[in-house]
Amino acid sequence: MNATSPQFLIYNASAGSGKTFTLVKNYLKILLGSNNTDTFKQVLAITFTNKAVAEMKTRVVSNLEEFASKACLEEPSDMFTALATELNLDNITLHTRASKVLERILHNYAFFDIVTIDKFNHRLLRTFAFDLKLPSNFEVALDTDMILQQAVDNLVYQAGNEELLTKTLIDFALEKADDDKSWDITRDLNQIGKLLMNEVHLEHIHELGDRSLKDFADLTRQIKKLRNTLRDEIIKKGEEVLALLHKNNLDARCFSRGTLYNHFKKISQGELDKLYENKLEDSLSENKSLYPKSVSEDIATTIDGLVSVLYETFLAIKKQVYHLDFLDNFYKNLVPLSLLNAINQELEKLKEQENILLISDFNEIISKAIANQPAPFIYERIGEKYKHYFADEFQDTSEMQWKNIQPLIANALESESLAGKKGSLLIVGDAKQAIYRWRGGKAEQFIELYNCHNPFQVEKQVENLPKNYRSYTEVVNFNNSFFRHVSQHLNKPEYRDLFETKSHQETNQKKGGYVSLTFLEKETSDNEAYCEATLETIKSVQAKGYSLKDICILTRKKKEGLAIAHFLSEHNIPIISSESLLLKNDIRIDFIINLMQFSVVPENKETQVRLLHYLAQKKEVSNQHGYIIEGLKDFNSFLSGEGFSSNEFSELPLLNAISYAISSFKLNNSSDAYLQYFLDVILEFNQQNSGSITDFLAYWEKKKDVLSIIAPEGLNAIQLMTVHKSKGLEFPVVIYPFAHSNIYEEIDPKIWYPLNEDIFGIKTALLSKNKKMASYSELGEALYTDDHTKLELDQFNVLYVALTRAVKELHIITRKDLSRNGEESLSYFSGLFINFLKSTGKWSDEQCYYSFGTTDEALSEKVSAENNHPVIPFNVHATYQSSLKLVTKAGSLWETHQQEAIERGNLYHNLLAEIKYASQLEEVIQEGLLTGILREEEQEMVKHQLKRLMEHPILEPYYSHEYTILNEREIYTSDGKSLRPDRIVIKHQKVILIDYKTGSMSNRYINQLNTYANALISIGYEVEKKLIVFIDKEVEIIEV
Repeated sequence: MNATSPQFLIYNASAGSGKTFTLVKNYLKILLGSNNTDTFKQVLAITFTNKAVAEMKTRVVSNLEEFASKACLEEPSDMFTALATELNLDNITLHTRASKVLERILHNYAFFDIVTIDKFNHRLLRTFAFDLKLPSNFEVALDTDMILQQAVDNLVYQAGNEELLTKTLIDFALEKADDDKSWDITRDLNQIGKLLMNEVHLEHIHELGDRSLKDFADLTRQIKKLRNTLRDEIIKKGEEVLALLHKNNLDARCFSRGTLYNHFKKISQGELDKLYENKLEDSLSENKSLYPKSVSEDIATTIDGLVSVLYETFLAIKKQVYHLDFLDNFYKNLVPLSLLNAINQELEKLKEQENILLISDFNEIISKAIANQPAPFIYERIGEKYKHYFADEFQDTSEMQWKNIQPLIANALESESLAGKKGSLLIVGDAKQAIYRWRGGKAEQFIELYNCHNPFQVEKQVENLPKNYRSYTEVVNFNNSFFRHVSQHLNKPEYRDLFETKSHQETNQKKGGYVSLTFLEKETSDNEAYCEATLETIKSVQAKGYSLKDICILTRKKKEGLAIAHFLSEHNIPIISSESLLLKNDIRIDFIINLMQFSVVPENKETQVRLLHYLAQKKEVSNQHGYIIEGLKDFNSFLSGEGFSSNEFSELPLLNAISYAISSFKLNNSSDAYLQYFLDVILEFNQQNSGSITDFLAYWEKKKDVLSIIAPEGLNAIQLMTVHKSKGLEFPVVIYPFAHSNIYEEIDPKIWYPLNEDIFGIKTALLSKNKKMASYSELGEALYTDDHTKLELDQFNVLYVALTRAVKELHIITRKDLSRNGEESLSYFSGLFINFLKSTGKWSDEQCYYSFGTTDEALSEKVSAENNHPVIPFNVHATYQSSLKLVTKAGSLWETHQQEAIERGNLYHNLLAEIKYASQLEEVIQEGLLTGILREEEQEMVKHQLKRLMEHPILEPYYSHEYTILNEREIYTSDGKSLRPDRIVIKHQKVILIDYKTGSMSNRYINQLNTYANALISIGYEVEKKLIVFIDKEVEIIEV
């Protein structure tokens, strides 16, 4: 940089504030600030995506090209004028330098180092491969999920050979089955294995050291013993308190609502759930409201005399109860944790066998082996010496990534060349757009850096980019007001400050703009209502003159996007989304995959039906049913009539076989991106694998949800994407439906909890995050609070990214989520919107639509029919069930009684889930045979058993049309948990709950049924009966 530029400069860049413009301008200042045309070789610019790299490189080169043109001297651009002023150069000198620098870059493009952090790390690892004992020709595995799944499968295949591993896996499967979860443990093992890929968890995983399954088995027994002992102690104390009360002639009637007495009675009976959700502790500590005024003076005096003892015992038991909950939590997570090392060993074997290095390993390897090396040594090895560094999107930088590159940056900043010149560092980021914590991004790192922290021995300068150049005035003003107001609901001061003082932006010259909020009634705000509201918004936007390509629909979750995509497709609205571009959603590729499945299992009638159905549609057969029935009579002869030989298809090499199928069935009437890319996928698969059809089908099952084509430019179609994918993008019109997300919703969150190693033998435990953690200890409270406030920030950031993508119009569709007394819940986005409107005085309980600004003409003209590009057809095949995996059955459960029990239980559950009324039994049995979940030899036995169940005197009425039946229907509780009872039988708001079980009775089943009942009661139902139905040789019914 020039003499007046700071060495260490940080830009705090809010959405749309010209971040890329600022980066490029500062980059060009270095390149054009001297006569040295090779200065670009001393500059390293790091960002996070290939798209960002391409954009920045394009901007740099295009600006240099513009500066080098004579036209720029006659009409200089804003960038040219700004650089000439800041560098104190005349236009001719700047023009000449730009021409020379551009020529040098184009002739030495390999030294033009604007790269992703992963690419730079890859270069370091290649350079230090020998030192790190890595093979010099290692391959980088980008698909870490697929490698992990392979490692997990390999581990499970070992079951049956190693006794302890087999027992661990079987116990885990049975425990899941008892909890009414799928016994297929591979999903859980994949989930726990992902900890190995995330640097946030690596430190704790390393602390586990080389502990074996035996070590963890011993720990499991120790925890189990501690739990049982502690539980007995708690119950004993409860009994002692009851005995003390009885000794003093006190019973439940002596206490207000019987609360204190019933509290200790529950403890004496071992009922320890929800003991501390009332105000009994306050009453004991203040000695008030413990007994009603109607009790005698003697009783009151007796209770007053016992208060101190009761309070002391209350606190002692409370501490023990929460410690018991900690042990339960610890125990629940021990089995998957114990398998981490085993999974890691399988990963290491795979990496060695296939000569690969996971991209997720880069940061850790560099941190261990390179980061502590002196910078000159590293420079010498990689052959370059960078003096100037640029770091884009710093809020997404992980802690390890930042620490790894600090030695190089420090050397550049704190040393100088022979000419007396020093290096520089420019960092750009926005903590409000940090939405990638789940992959290591740490917003707090950037917050600390621009506030007080400085890891270098040079002075830093922090500047804000104050103006929003993206959005029109009304959009900017709305976001300024909204986020300043809702910032008060962030609990951590540092996070609150982000939105209270650092989110306000100046407006630009774009006057106007429009923001709308639509509130759907809570009772009717299902997927269809959101879809209909979205369609109405699209129509109103089109009426103003906007093209479909001007509109982007953002959703928080993929399933919400899929619902919108399906609905719009049914209404002939063309869209481009990650789902619409997936190969699996092209009907011809689906046909080819079915053809491959047929070649592997030719007797599968279901596959034959799917193939015939496609051909019937392709030929526009009027009687499709008859066409399919005729084809099934002799399917191979039918295929021969189509010019296709299944034998020839099976014998050909994979790529040739697919080309043969495409030709035989005339699937390629015109040049097609889907088929071409599918062939590319097969070619790439062939180069790295055996090339058999069976292996490709297994590969397809793992990859089909990510393999997609790239959308052609210029299509006049609505873009549909998740908020995360929209980051860094902008659109003339943004529609944000389903804007009611629960801020505190998480899927099985985990927290590492420090332990006393002398007691437990390990330094940290992996616990499931829940509110009770805050009561484990002061440390537990601190860990829970810290994680909770981070979750708040992450969700606010997602909302900020969503609302700042719009250029001219922003349409938010949420729901009117109010309590009976008209209060909004601030745990939901919908509640934040309502709270904001109330603060402006605009809110009315009768009003469902609010707007800011005035609607006017569109930014762009309508696309004419002549210029409209063809749209990629969209066919939704929404399948949410996991694909069939045989790995656990084949490995851990062959030839065991557990297998029979689990399979029988799953079979009955699957069939009964489809039966609402007794009349459907035969239909469901036939469907089970057709889909393969029921074997023919089992048919009569299963039918007999289910018939006995449905004709049981107690159960028979509940399989009649007299009742409304809900099978496997999800219930969401007030704290965000999801419950799924087997069968809910309803009549006049009265409910009978039925839960199917196999095996023996357990208290857990009773608790589970009670939980279902409480959830239904909380939403207005009256629960008449709660039945546990055991399906075994005899049908046994237990009423709870």
